[in-house]
Amino acid sequence: MGRLPAMTGDLTQPARDKRMLVVFSGPRAGSNLLVDILGQLPDVLALSEVFNPAGIYGLSLHPELEAELADRAGGPQVLARLFRMNPPEALALLDAAVPQDKAIVLKILPHQVHLAALRECLKTQALGALILTRRRLDQYASYLKARETGVWFGANTSALGPEGRAEQALAFAGMLDAWLADVARLCDGAGVARATVDYDRDLLPGTSDDRARHLSRHLTTLGFDVPAWEFPSASYFQRQDGTEDALDKFCNGLELGKALRGLDALDHLMSAYRPWPAPGSAPDDD
Repeated sequence: MGRLPAMTGDLTQPARDKRMLVVFSGPRAGSNLLVDILGQLPDVLALSEVFNPAGIYGLSLHPELEAELADRAGGPQVLARLFRMNPPEALALLDAAVPQDKAIVLKILPHQVHLAALRECLKTQALGALILTRRRLDQYASYLKARETGVWFGANTSALGPEGRAEQALAFAGMLDAWLADVARLCDGAGVARATVDYDRDLLPGTSDDRARHLSRHLTTLGFDVPAWEFPSASYFQRQDGTEDALDKFCNGLELGKALRGLDALDHLMSAYRPWPAPGSAPDDD
């Protein structure tokens, strides 16, 4: 990414057969922001949810690549089917079509790729993984607001106050935790270095310089030497909800908080999932 020399060699060299950085995230964790920031680094080609059931998200931003992939696959419909039915082969096709001097960034959300196929993708293509987390209750509130409005980015949702349900919030958080645990386990089994990016700690607070410093440190743990000054100062994607207290994001925040306390779950939902330390990493690496 940019000039991303890996610890075992320069990422831009053709002999390097792995150059993909995969962002794993649940919905509404800030993955659009993170991918946009990474995509602005020198010599990076950033896509989005390439395995989304609705389409190969992000590919249309690169029309020449889109045309070449469709040609190699045998047409747009065949290409779309390939990404849905055979993710490892789809990533191999993508890798073959992207110039060797570019790193590739993409993101994967829950249930977009079967775990067996994801394991194969990691083994054959991934050079590193960023696991993006966020406070569970904030993520749940953002998900309800996006589902209610049908607007998933580019709108100020601070004035919206959806009704939260304790059991639903716990189920949503449980889904996120299980997904991120699966991702961490698959990365470790495939020998893929991983780092955890915390939305509230690394992307949201402070200045763009603070954010750059955090991300530079995380990429360094993956073997990517990206100095902080190379990171962009701004992103197309902005924070949609400026409400600081998670319970204030709900029209029934007081009742929801009381219900979660009764279930002894409020503290859990007010924190972010933390995968166990990656093998060989220092405690502070994630």
